[in-house]
Amino acid sequence: MGILAQDIQLRLDNEIINGRYQILQKLGEGGMGEVYKVYDFCSDREIVLKMLLKEVTEGEDILHFKREFYNMTRVKHPHIVEVYDYGTTPDERVYFTMEYLDGKDIVDFFRAEDNFKNLTSILIQICSALSFIHSRGLIHYDLKPSNIIILQEKRAKLLDFGLVEPVDLSVPKTLRGTLSYIAPEMAKGIKVDQRVDLYSRRPLLRSRHRKGALPGQDLGLGYQTASGEKTEVTKTIY
Repeated sequence: MGILAQDIQLRLDNEIINGRYQILQKLGEGGMGEVYKVYDFCSDREIVLKMLLKEVTEGEDILHFKREFYNMTRVKHPHIVEVYDYGTTPDERVYFTMEYLDGKDIVDFFRAEDNFKNLTSILIQICSALSFIHSRGLIHYDLKPSNIIILQEKRAKLLDFGLVEPVDLSVPKTLRGTLSYIAPEMAKGIKVDQRVDLYSRRPLLRSRHRKGALPGQDLGLGYQTASGEKTEVTKTIY
């Protein structure tokens, strides 16, 4: 790392947001936001802060961010990441905070053969979280390995509510989720319900066995819808 990069990183690490959150580490960045591990002076603990980029100023994008936070407040559950606070920085960047999860994603967790004995328990925990989300009239839409963290005490946590939407039994206007894990109804453009989340469990488990193979490839790109109708995904959709 060059001297300039080190200086920038040092100032970043020392930055305190709203006099409360000290940045400790940058965990990731996407097209619209950044995610940091921070120290919360008020609660005396390390948590996660998710913040929109400075360039994101569109009202619709900010509304979507607020909706993500709101949906997370509706689903307090032992196996769902807990959300804490919502705020705005002096330069008008919106953010919210949530618990920091120190663990592995579900696929990495099960790469250790000794952990496979916990499979049934982990699946029950995930289904419990999904059932609670569905009971609130919501669909997660993005069940995949990186969104399921297994903590050291073998406890599963479901996260990332950026694609969550209410169930309205309508035809999706856009394809939601990660291509390798979406239900065939989504790819075919027909009406969907909570079962699209349940479908994602199948390729999720298959990805544990076939390193480097996409779940869709693992299934030969042949799928069966919840109604029993067979269909095929013949093109890549993003």
